[in-house]
Amino acid sequence: MSLIFSLFSILLVSAGTSFVIFFNSDPYKSQFITYAIFYISSLLAIFSFIVLLIILYKKFVKKSDFFKIKKTIRRVFLLTFFLITIAFFSSIHVLSFVSAFSFLLAIFLLELFFVSKDREEKK
Repeated sequence: MSLIFSLFSILLVSAGTSFVIFFNSDPYKSQFITYAIFYISSLLAIFSFIVLLIILYKKFVKKSDFFKIKKTIRRVFLLTFFLITIAFFSSIHVLSFVSAFSFLLAIFLLELFFVSKDREEKK
């Protein structure tokens, strides 16, 4: 229950920060720190929202208390990191199909590394 409260608190604070920056800053006159705070708070908001949905789904719909929360959190973080990085690449006008695909491949290989590491620890 404390994990749900922590994720909900992170969601409220980071979504509020994202909305304040989005509606109260001029994108043509903003400094780099404004962009950094916006993308970090957006990453945290999307991450906590998706993890919160997954936890609540597993707990109340599937009625299952046992699932691998570390694996879920890692995969959701990699997904949101990919989405926010693609949005950042698009905002600085360097996004292309090749850069998006190569970054997706790097994220996929990182996940494969973690999966193989988890299998080695089980043996």
